[in-house]
Amino acid sequence: KTETAINIGIAAGLLDAQEGERGRPVFTSSDFEINGSFLMQDMVGRLRTVADQAQAAKDGARMFECLVIDGTCLEVALQPENAVDFVAACRTCRTVICCRVSPKQKGAVVRLIKQSEKAITLAIGDGAN
Repeated sequence: KTETAINIGIAAGLLDAQEGERGRPVFTSSDFEINGSFLMQDMVGRLRTVADQAQAAKDGARMFECLVIDGTCLEVALQPENAVDFVAACRTCRTVICCRVSPKQKGAVVRLIKQSEKAITLAIGDGAN
């Protein structure tokens, strides 16, 4: 669950115990579901909003503390038409936590960030999901 991932981030020293003023955008599939249907357009709209906020934060030399995204939302974020917004949102985060994701999704995030940002990346997890 997303809450567990955040708690692990806190325990590992990647996140502050309190969210603080920098912000911590969270993308959980359940936030975009109505009657069991995933509302992809709502999630894409939120991703664009966060990407715009990230750009404004970058222009003001600020960063989000963290972006947290689950596997269902990550699947949408990694689609070619959404990848630019996902990278823009990640670019201004001190930490990005992807939870409940497949090994393939982990690899896709690493490749996308390495190609787009030439950044050092780390993907860890036990694969048990």
